[in-house]
This record gives sequence, structure tokens and C-alpha cells, in this order.
Amino acid sequence: MIINSYLEMYKAISQERVLVLVNTSVDGVCAWRILQSMLQVDDIQYTLVPIDGRSQLEQAFQTHSSQNALVLLVDCGGNLNIVETLEPVEDCMIYIVDSHTPYDLDNVYDGNNVRLVVPSSCDLEVPRYEDIYEDDSDDENEEPNKKEKSTDCDSALIPLL
Repeated sequence: MIINSYLEMYKAISQERVLVLVNTSVDGVCAWRILQSMLQVDDIQYTLVPIDGRSQLEQAFQTHSSQNALVLLVDCGGNLNIVETLEPVEDCMIYIVDSHTPYDLDNVYDGNNVRLVVPSSCDLEVPRYEDIYEDDSDDENEEPNKKEKSTDCDSALIPLL
């Protein structure tokens, strides 16, 4: 599910201890330093795990997720099917703040475990769920939709609030 409010995400993660998985890229580290300052000022407990790749993401999540019901992915996870990759328990909420597009559509449409935090200034033009996951037998003779539009949301992820 897409949310357009960093404030909504911040309020959620400020309620209890949060597991923060941060990509070791320059963007990830810079975003983390800003968020870390905010968490420290508000005295919010967190567990930080730097990651560099999918295998480290999976390993860190499995190691630490039992202690945290909230998980924040910073500059990673947007282009992976997070529910399939990490297999979170039902009450685990995962917030994704990622500058890497395109986003995996399963993250966009998951209403249970995943919240994809995207700035409101970023127009993703996400098609309706029914248009993507419809029965292919009805559309065998139709021309595929060739409308494409690139979106550049990389610079819109900062500031966090």
C-alpha cells in the first residue's frame, strides 16, 4: 500500500521499538543519518542493521524480526516482493522508503504488511489492481497498452517530514 505521508510513517514507528535495515549506499546512509537524529531527539528505540544486498536483507530480517513488530527499510526493498522475500508474520508492519524505482507491484497492492512511503510530489501512475491481475483469456486478441511514462522520484525522498 502506498502512503504519501512521512509523518504517518514516523508516528507509527515512534510507538514502539523499530528494526531499521539500511542500504549501505550513499543515499541510504545519508537518509539514515537524518532519521537517526530525529529518532534520538524523540527518544525512540531502534535496532540498526546495515545491509548490502538481498541475502543480507533476508538474514538480518530473520535474525531480528522476532524482537520487532515494526520494520523500516531505508533505500532498499522497493523493487523486491517483500512479503515473498522476507515472509513476515501477520502482525509485522514493514515501511519501505526507497529511491530505487520501479517498485514491485506486490508492495504497492499489499494492504496487510507493507507500506511503501512515496512523496506526494512523485506521480507513480499506478494502474488499478484489476487492470494488472485480470484474466488473460479475455485479452488474447487485444493490443497491449504501450503507454509508458518515466518518473524520477529519487530527489523527492528528502526531507523526511
